[in-house]
Amino acid sequence: MTGHTEQNPAELLSAYLDAELSHDERAIVDASLSADATLRAELDQLRATRALLRGLPDVAPKKALTELVVSPAAPQRRPRSSKLAMAVAGVAAVWLVVLTIGVSIGSLPVVPDVDQLAVQHAGAATNMDFVPMTADQMADDPAVMPDIGDGMNQAAIFQADDVVQVLYSDGSHDVSVFHQPGTLDWDALPEDGETVMMDDGPVWMGSTNDVEVLVTQRGDLVVTVVADADMGPKAAMSTSEMIPEVDMGKDFMGRLGDAPKNILDRF
Repeated sequence: MTGHTEQNPAELLSAYLDAELSHDERAIVDASLSADATLRAELDQLRATRALLRGLPDVAPKKALTELVVSPAAPQRRPRSSKLAMAVAGVAAVWLVVLTIGVSIGSLPVVPDVDQLAVQHAGAATNMDFVPMTADQMADDPAVMPDIGDGMNQAAIFQADDVVQVLYSDGSHDVSVFHQPGTLDWDALPEDGETVMMDDGPVWMGSTNDVEVLVTQRGDLVVTVVADADMGPKAAMSTSEMIPEVDMGKDFMGRLGDAPKNILDRF
């Protein structure tokens, strides 16, 4: 019998993010992530690197580089289990970012999918794209707060790709704060909402799927607040004002410095 079930769960993380695992394989990885903080950290790093690479411009490589990496006789597809190829590709991607592009993750354009985030707010525990995270994992994230006032305390933390969701609840009502690194593309937000000026800057406000949604920029983070409809828009507004301005530059570049070694260590 072939497959990934006998492999180390760390070797399945890339296929896990690509949704290429079978139901049983995904269950194995989910169980390992729940029990292993180191494995969760590796998954976070892989997600962050992918998020950064998605925002890079297309660059035509020099002929010498393409001849070095790809030969006419090379196969067109590589097996998912080719650990050496994955390691080389991972290291090359990281150093392409650091040495060639030099782009800050805070500069990547971001357009939150407000409809998808509204659905995630309504059923966070059932969305397989979001992985539960512990409060200890996010303790150093200044955008994660233990409470947002009025009895709304932190209930859970989830993450999918580069988006972090912090769910707050008072037992009757819920508020979700989503944040992701980048620069908000204001012009691409849904037209059925309204952009207004507040003391801390502009915010986009709208309603979808029976919830109130607010989107704004807080330093290097794009913040989306989703509140239960019967709480009214003021709940989302007051929550957004509590999120501090976050500068991710120094912390992110420090993580990039360790990324090549960490990728190789996995293989």
